Amino acid sequence: DTTYAGGTDGFLAKFDQPDIMVTPLQVNISTTPGTPVSKTITITNTGTGNLNVTSWSALPSVFSFVPALPGTPYLIIPTQSLSLTLVFTPPTAGTYSATLIISSDDPDEPQVAVSILGKA
Repeated sequence: DTTYAGGTDGFLAKFDQPDIMVTPLQVNISTTPGTPVSKTITITNTGTGNLNVTSWSALPSVFSFVPALPGTPYLIIPTQSLSLTLVFTPPTAGTYSATLIISSDDPDEPQVAVSILGKA
């Protein structure tokens, strides 16, 4: 994703832009009650400009991140990634779901939703 702007001298100037890629977009996780299990969610900046993650949505207490999510804004430079370790610790048997919303300054994808489904 590149934006061009015309200058007064007739030349085009290129502005670098971030591009967020989150994998996976759906997390399915299973364990027995009281036994924690983890999965990794990776945020990568595939763009040519710095990516600023501006917020994370809160999740139910059966889901946590270890270590805790970094403060925002969180800077990811081009070609670099941030790996998040999601931990699911269900207190009782059942199905638990949540959506992690990652907001950033990506111009064409300002919010990315990660669907999380946990079964115990």
